[in-house]
Amino acid sequence: MTSIPLALRKPLARDGAWLVGSAVIARIFGTIAQVIMGILLARDDYLVWGIAISFISILGSAKDGGAGKLILQGVNRSESEVRRAAIYGYRVVALSVVGASLIAPVVGWFYGSTKVAGLVAVGAISIAVNGLGMLPKARLTVAGHYATVSRIAMLASLSATTSMVACALFGLGAFSFPIALSIGGFVRFVGMSRVANRVVAFPATVEQEINVTSHVERRWLLASTIATALVMNVDYMILGALAPEILAAYFFGFQLTLTLSTLVAPAMEQTLLPYFSRIGGKASREVSLHKMILLTTMVVTPIGLVACVLSPSLVRLLWGDKWLDATPVIQVFSVGVGVRLLLPILVTHLQAQRRWKRVAIFYWLDAALVMVVTAATSHLGLLTVATAVTAARSMTIFSLLLMVLRTRYGAIDVAQTLAPFVVLALIAVWAVSNETLLIAW
Repeated sequence: MTSIPLALRKPLARDGAWLVGSAVIARIFGTIAQVIMGILLARDDYLVWGIAISFISILGSAKDGGAGKLILQGVNRSESEVRRAAIYGYRVVALSVVGASLIAPVVGWFYGSTKVAGLVAVGAISIAVNGLGMLPKARLTVAGHYATVSRIAMLASLSATTSMVACALFGLGAFSFPIALSIGGFVRFVGMSRVANRVVAFPATVEQEINVTSHVERRWLLASTIATALVMNVDYMILGALAPEILAAYFFGFQLTLTLSTLVAPAMEQTLLPYFSRIGGKASREVSLHKMILLTTMVVTPIGLVACVLSPSLVRLLWGDKWLDATPVIQVFSVGVGVRLLLPILVTHLQAQRRWKRVAIFYWLDAALVMVVTAATSHLGLLTVATAVTAARSMTIFSLLLMVLRTRYGAIDVAQTLAPFVVLALIAVWAVSNETLLIAW
């Protein structure tokens, strides 16, 4: 049976360990900060930030326009290709910043909040610095400097979390979030730019150049990055308009369970995209993909189980009754953590084959489904909205999994892959239905 080539196994394990390890450390910083912020900030701060971050994320989703992914996807890149990608990426960053500045007053008017408008305007700064940092990060990653990337990422995470808490202590409220994002992004940009310019050099020419900024690739990459942000934030936008009374608890609970996947997923993508691109045969890529999916299910399922069962006691221990209504949201979304971590593996597998159009179509369908179920269940309460969103996302991701694996694996193999998630879903149903018992325990 074909598998990952021997020459790539040790580097893949080492590089993945660096990036995932740095994500875990960053998660520790983030968890501590979230506990403190949950105590210091009012529920209204999370309400307005939940609305503002949705627009900031969507406008900033273009980041470098996907140029960083195109550099990561390439095995051999020339310096001229990388420069063209950089120019294109920086233009997209500039347009995103201008867009955020212009749309801020419109968003504030629509939601009837000047604070939301101010948060979106300040968030434009974070879009700029985080977007500028994507290309030097891609240069370092494709050149194999994973340890350097991880160290700088940990420093940026520490800078962001400490500044967030400091701003909250000084009474800046919800503005603590965009300010911290800007500081963390600035540290990441400066650190990676200085190192990348010094240690990374691409050849002047390569045997066969690929136009990394071709019109077709730009179009579908940009479409997929915007849709990705829309999937993760459209529920906040809709709840802010239709059911603002439940948005604060929904946003708080979602962020607690979302952080793990949003930290680990980029690390997985940065590691897997160059290696999937170097695995020559389709059969080798599919076998490697199946093994990585099985490994992910074995690792993530126990984490989701623990979070689902223990979250009521932990919420009451850390925040008392302040965020107790967010408990069912945390439990339900704990089920979706494992499913969300399948997504970067599947998408990276497709991106390595330059199937940008297929990835973009999938994300837009995913976003449309989340939008519909959120609007349809917004008047039915927290638990129903969280369950509907989790079910919708799981359905689309499992559909992508079946589409990717069906060419090589049978129904039994796919069933074995999905079994841990089915078990976790059943436990989650029991945990949520026995919420009163668990909270007392």
